[in-house]
Amino acid sequence: MRELNTQEIAAVSGASLASIGSFLGFQAGNLADFITSKIGLSTNFGSYTSQIGTGIGQLFSLNFTDAKANITNGYNGLVSAIITAVGSFFKE
Repeated sequence: MRELNTQEIAAVSGASLASIGSFLGFQAGNLADFITSKIGLSTNFGSYTSQIGTGIGQLFSLNFTDAKANITNGYNGLVSAIITAVGSFFKE
């Protein structure tokens, strides 16, 4: 079995940080989805918080370009989902 080179080590360690961030973000979003479902709303916060978590993991991996894109897209999606959920809650 051969040893990994520096780039391969960085890719593997960075991938795990993004994966951990994605998992933690997804779990937080799923909790919010569960809570909002109890008041009769259907939300998809998990996908947006997962994307934010991936971006945070990428920050720690020093992958700033992808981190910025994921955090920005996740944040924008989350804000849009919150506005939609609040609007539909008060419509009912």
